[in-house]
Amino acid sequence: MQDVGIDLVDVGGHDAIEALYANEADAALFVAPLDAPYLMDAIFDPEIIFVPMALVDALALKLSGANSVTVPAGSITLDPPRPPEDVKILALRASLIAASDLHPAVTDRLVNAAKNIHSEPNILQSAREYPNTASPPVPLNKIATELINSGPNFLHGVLPFWITAQFGSVLLLLLPLLFLVPFLRIVPSSYVWFQKRRVWRFYQRIAALEEELGKAQTSTEVEEVAKNIEEVDTALANLNLPLAYRQGAYDARLHIDLIRQEIARRRTAKNDGTPAFSSKPT
Repeated sequence: MQDVGIDLVDVGGHDAIEALYANEADAALFVAPLDAPYLMDAIFDPEIIFVPMALVDALALKLSGANSVTVPAGSITLDPPRPPEDVKILALRASLIAASDLHPAVTDRLVNAAKNIHSEPNILQSAREYPNTASPPVPLNKIATELINSGPNFLHGVLPFWITAQFGSVLLLLLPLLFLVPFLRIVPSSYVWFQKRRVWRFYQRIAALEEELGKAQTSTEVEEVAKNIEEVDTALANLNLPLAYRQGAYDARLHIDLIRQEIARRRTAKNDGTPAFSSKPT
């Protein structure tokens, strides 16, 4: 930075604010929330202004964990308006990093603390936007991820953490069983219904043909019924039913045999000259 005429001062926080007031620094760069205590006095001081950063959007794209955020005019205070005009700043996301062997109970406490502290809305973030699990710089802790995304279970405030953690694992094992038991009851019933329906669907056709035969007035109509009833019988005979479900098909074919007998009687009566069909009175 010295090559371009800029001297860096190794101070930060409250000391950086004091350096600005003492004219020991011309500008200060802070990585801190806008409501940080040491920033509030400087924000309300009209002699200290927000300096817009150049290429904020480009920096946000290139820096992992950075966002381009616009601080609206008057969003900090309306009278006097601070900042006096919209200012685009570079907001950096902070990450809470711990050892991989951190105890789950401590992880639970850290996540709850992070939620209590950082979930409230402010100028730079919406409600419950943080903490989150988006774009982590290191692999995520499994327990922390579950607590952030799903929250604690209903036993969290009643039982110790080690019990509630195990409860979640046990619940994951029990849930499939809760769905499996009704499923095991439904499947056999559905199978029985399906096999019986394969036969039941012929009964309506058989009943209709029996009714047609009763109304038949000519030999042509009788022969048409005979043809159709044979087609139904062939279809029933070709059903590949399990042994336990063949009784329905046998009963249906017995009904068909009764219709065949009536057709045969009609044919015999015709050959003998005996009236086989009812006729309307004249």
